[in-house]
Amino acid sequence: MSERGIGENASRALALAERLLRFSSTDALLAFDAELRCTYVSDALEHLFGLPRSACLGRRLGEVFPSLARADEEDHLRAALAGRAEVSRACAFERPDGAPGWFEAYYSPLEPEPGRIEGAVALVRDVTERELAEQRLGESERRFQIMADSAPVLLWMARDDSLCTFFNQTWLRFTGRTAAQEWGVGWAEGVHFEDLQACLDAYLAAFGERRAFEMEYRLRRADGEYRWILDRGVPRYMPDGTFAGYIGSCVDITEHRQLEAELRTSLRGKDDFLAMVSHELRTPIAALSLQLDLLHREPLQDHPRALGLAGRMRGSVDRITTLIDSTLQLARIKGGHLVVESQRFDLVAVTEGALSDLRPQAERKGLTLTLSVGPALAPLESDQALVRLILANLVGNAVKFTEAGAVEVTLSAAQGVHRIEVADTGPGISMDDRERIFRPFEQVASRRQKHKPGVGLGLSLVRSLTAALRGEVDLETELGRGSRFTVALPSGALTGLR
Repeated sequence: MSERGIGENASRALALAERLLRFSSTDALLAFDAELRCTYVSDALEHLFGLPRSACLGRRLGEVFPSLARADEEDHLRAALAGRAEVSRACAFERPDGAPGWFEAYYSPLEPEPGRIEGAVALVRDVTERELAEQRLGESERRFQIMADSAPVLLWMARDDSLCTFFNQTWLRFTGRTAAQEWGVGWAEGVHFEDLQACLDAYLAAFGERRAFEMEYRLRRADGEYRWILDRGVPRYMPDGTFAGYIGSCVDITEHRQLEAELRTSLRGKDDFLAMVSHELRTPIAALSLQLDLLHREPLQDHPRALGLAGRMRGSVDRITTLIDSTLQLARIKGGHLVVESQRFDLVAVTEGALSDLRPQAERKGLTLTLSVGPALAPLESDQALVRLILANLVGNAVKFTEAGAVEVTLSAAQGVHRIEVADTGPGISMDDRERIFRPFEQVASRRQKHKPGVGLGLSLVRSLTAALRGEVDLETELGRGSRFTVALPSGALTGLR
């Protein structure tokens, strides 16, 4: 180590500083005298600039590093000689391998004793990696800015205290305001006063819980018109997991809401039409049914042909009534107007009631209709009327399509689920038809039948009603060996269903 032009105290100070920096390959220590000649160089300088100490000692800064002289680094040294500490940041230089680099220099007086300045000291630090990282970050931010401003949706960002700090150009064009006007909570000035409180409550609640949110509100457009906005926000985090705020996107859903309103109006019109048609059809059907009842009371045993005609007419009336009821129920389900009311009831009693209505039909065909109940079957909490309709359709279908044998209904419950199983000894269903039979107006006729009984709405209604009750329908079947339909319903109350 060479020490030229500096006192003993200064030399000891520099030696101590070098020992402190010995483990750093990016920090170099230099000392200069009053003539700006280099009097001290640490080992790290060669690694930083590729110059040996011998090439630096005794020479002025501008002679050793001409580029630094052009960058006014000598002015910083003069300031240090005058007793002022200065910093030179992000100065470019060429690294020993020829690649561009950047350094920072910290200049301070070399003052071994108070009031006696013998020279100046420079601590030079290689900040190339930091500078390159900042450049990459800046480029990433520029790309984000370009993408954000060209996005067709309104984008915003908020920091961890919920204040918004960024709005893309799409947002600013939409509102006709500046980023400064929207900054913080300024954006809320454009929210419709009827929606503002709910909007802010949802926004701040999500921030407090660090969760994604979605909300709809009206936002004033640049032309003064309020438009319905769907706003979605998600929390964002730093690489170390620190919460950094939120980023969100907004889309104009005004036309979508208008279409929804028109659709609801159309559905109400359809429901009114179906109700009117149902009423108009039921009146003559009720009259016809009454006439058939009167006809059955007449002594027709001596007129077998008339008795047969009356029976077929009764069957036709029943099918028409079923068609009307099933169509109305499906219309309510598809239109979202089915009302589901949860209540606690005895599933066994409801099932027995449904079977009693179908038992005469089964007996006419010579079928055995049985009910099996699992042990300790608890009451079911569901919609009693809809469950009975499911039972009526499943058992009714089984009776219709079974020519001989039996129809067995089994009730059981386990692990929070009630199961209704309806098994028959009918013709079974092929693999190709398993899904088709659940579609409206689709059915599979037995090979022994010349025509398909019913109207093909029963199983479609069963699936739709079961879904409305948050249940599932399963089918096990094999051609020639009958079918087993299983309806699984949650045992608990169906809260919040409409």
